[in-house]
Amino acid sequence: WTAARESVATRLEALISREALDAELARSATFADHPPDEIIQRGSGWGTLERLRCEVAGERPFCSEALAFDDDSLTEAQVPWLALLNDGALPDLEPNAEPRGYMIQSEWHAMLDDAVSAGNTNWAAWLHLGVMRYQNGERDAAREAWSRSLEAVRTPWALRNLALLAWEAGRFDEAAEHYAAALRLRPALLPLAVECGQNLIAMERSEVWLDLLDVLPEAIRTAGRIRLLEGQAALAVGDFDRVAQLFDGSLVIDDLREGER
Repeated sequence: WTAARESVATRLEALISREALDAELARSATFADHPPDEIIQRGSGWGTLERLRCEVAGERPFCSEALAFDDDSLTEAQVPWLALLNDGALPDLEPNAEPRGYMIQSEWHAMLDDAVSAGNTNWAAWLHLGVMRYQNGERDAAREAWSRSLEAVRTPWALRNLALLAWEAGRFDEAAEHYAAALRLRPALLPLAVECGQNLIAMERSEVWLDLLDVLPEAIRTAGRIRLLEGQAALAVGDFDRVAQLFDGSLVIDDLREGER
């Protein structure tokens, strides 16, 4: 190893000396914080959103002018939070659309708290507030927020979150009920189906999972991960013939990770 390192170091020194590299580093410090002459590629809009929040709050910029977070980088994911920043309320979003762009930053938490306290509430506001509270370890407050979201509009998102809370607390009957309800509302969402199956099996509710397979559309029902979960549940209830039929050589799990159990 030592010989290999020395060989590489010698070849690099012949290509460009350490002194030349140090000089270039020192030279770059003179323009590192200058605004770019040309933007070749933009990052996500979250940097721009934070820049705008700092401007509204009268805070110092979080980066130098060398990092250009311009408005052109904003996308639909930032739109609800821009509304909260500028109008003091999170807009009422489409319940069937998957929520995007969760926030847990304390400044945004405070803004959303103020909006809700002022009566600017809807299912999405309560859902996001619950996520913030959950991240802070406020489990009871998160449950209250997600329950309020569910009262406003019955969505799979609030049901799934309440299911997870109940699962973590060991309230397995409640968790199974919420998971089943969430999946029935959105059976074509593979990640939800996988999580539902995994946790129902872990809670020893394999029968519930096997019954839910009938609500899944064909593309989800035949996915390798779902078939594997079906086999695990069938094994748990002692249906060995069903297990044998699943493992007939046609089972392919595209997202199986190395070492996964």
